Amino acid sequence: MIRDSMPRIGHLAHRVATLLLIVGAPAGGQSRAALVARLDSIAAAPVKNGTVAGLAIAVVKGRDTLLMRGYGLADLENQIPVTPQTVFRIGSIT
Repeated sequence: MIRDSMPRIGHLAHRVATLLLIVGAPAGGQSRAALVARLDSIAAAPVKNGTVAGLAIAVVKGRDTLLMRGYGLADLENQIPVTPQTVFRIGSIT
């Protein structure tokens, strides 16, 4: 089971690295709204394509919170959505 989850974890780590690169890059004329939309799109993709059931993410640059949102489900059985305050039990994958 752990071995099956490793590609998913690697894929998610790649997405997180992409988010960090986008936030750290010079704005290059990109508006804050465009940046937030791009970050939101990248963060939402793993849930949309079924890579993960749900995730919560916060992207902060300096004192500006660019994105703080939950995506997907925290509890599949009860259809409970992820919020920014969701606590994930990481269990044996660490």
